[in-house]
Amino acid sequence: AVVSTQSTGTGFILPGKPGVICIEGSVANCREFNVRVRAMNWQLLKLQHEENNLADRRFSDFREMIFDVHGRANTHQDLGQFRTFLEEQKLGEIFSILFKF
Repeated sequence: AVVSTQSTGTGFILPGKPGVICIEGSVANCREFNVRVRAMNWQLLKLQHEENNLADRRFSDFREMIFDVHGRANTHQDLGQFRTFLEEQKLGEIFSILFKF
């Protein structure tokens, strides 16, 4: 189950491999969200990137994103589609930060 973000912010979760969580909101609310998510059972969860003082939010809600899932267990997301999604949100540089491309 995804942690409720009603009081914490907006963004998205990209489940599977790779898994990505993007949360936007006040610093306090993002930290609260991080604490609640870390309390769940994850194989590996680490903060890859953090920005402060963003002028405006890119998302209006918190949602699950799915892009042409494939692979042996149908858990691998299409990274090309994910990159396009980030570029459409004016967040293209985040792809390089997350995946070191």
